[in-house]
Amino acid sequence: MNTDYYIIEYRERRKFKRTAITTAICGGLALLAVGIFLVCKYIIPAEKISEIYTDKLFYYVTWLVKKAISYFPFSITEIALYTCIIAIAVMLIKMIIKTVCAIRGYFIQKKAEDPIGKMSLLRPAAQFALRLTSIFCILLTAFFLFGGINYTSLTFAEKAGYELEGNDVNQLRQLCTLLGSKASSARLKLEQNANGTINDKYSEYNLFRLTDDALEAYQNLPEEYDYLKKEYPRVKPAISSVVMSNIHITGIYPYILPEAIINAETPIMCLPHTICHEMAHQRGFAREDEANYIAYLACISSDNPLFVYSGYYTAFTYAMNQLFLYDQNACEEIVAKVNSGIWLDSIEEGNFWKQYQTISSEFSSNINNTYLTIMDVDDGVHSYGRMIDLILAEAKRNGTIK
Repeated sequence: MNTDYYIIEYRERRKFKRTAITTAICGGLALLAVGIFLVCKYIIPAEKISEIYTDKLFYYVTWLVKKAISYFPFSITEIALYTCIIAIAVMLIKMIIKTVCAIRGYFIQKKAEDPIGKMSLLRPAAQFALRLTSIFCILLTAFFLFGGINYTSLTFAEKAGYELEGNDVNQLRQLCTLLGSKASSARLKLEQNANGTINDKYSEYNLFRLTDDALEAYQNLPEEYDYLKKEYPRVKPAISSVVMSNIHITGIYPYILPEAIINAETPIMCLPHTICHEMAHQRGFAREDEANYIAYLACISSDNPLFVYSGYYTAFTYAMNQLFLYDQNACEEIVAKVNSGIWLDSIEEGNFWKQYQTISSEFSSNINNTYLTIMDVDDGVHSYGRMIDLILAEAKRNGTIK
């Protein structure tokens, strides 16, 4: 009898048992988190979720983590992601090595007429699967704890008292004309290159200056939006912006680690709106359409001309895309009236993303669409267009559009 082998086998069994217990605990926490989410979604009124969780608990539950993360000049989320990938790769390699050793040990014992259970052959793979399950359960629990419940809260339209009724094409046409005029005026105030494009090397347009200006933009919002003015850390540029560009992502706010991250390569005309968009998620607004609208409000409230232009440019682009589906002649008339710099920016933005039109970008879009659908954002990625419904509702309430 090989005593050493049985000692090792005993230790491996104990290790497996500890792994199974850990997985069971993590699984229990994940089930609890999912259960709380389902209760919030189907039983507790959205008004109560907004009042108790989004406006209060969410801020205090995530504040300490956000504050701790903010002391690092780089993205902790990305470091955690890469660490997790490396850890999984190491676990996979260890599983393969242990499986090979277990098979070797099995045949040695069999040859010595001292057979062992075949379970020892499967244990490394089972342990690997349990550890992966634990990681998934921890991530799922963190997602719901740090903000996933906001998907069950009031929409921004409900919170702001907007009526999202049906809009006719004439109202959309009026909005495009209005936004085109606003964007044209804002474009004239920007620093430009000799060819008419925006000078992204201008000191006022420095990325770190823009993240500071974004904080001020939120403070400049009207009093009716005081709930958006709480203290939050600034947005961070991504370490792997090139990777984000390749998968067509301008920014992320992973609720698993509540840290707003932006793609530093984002075209300059879109960058301020992107920063403010991720900051809207920071403030508990999970849906993409409302984050876009909140970003628009923050941008046009800014003292930085680039923010003002970015807000109007983004809104004008979305509105024109919608109008083009219904009235192409009206689009042509509006195009002829707006500042030509807007179209230079549109071409520059299009060319930037065209160079990253890859299989990975299409795959990323499909993943994003699936995520939005699961979280009950019915239109998937097309929900971004509903930003225009919010702007129309605001304009009609203010009497700007009739």
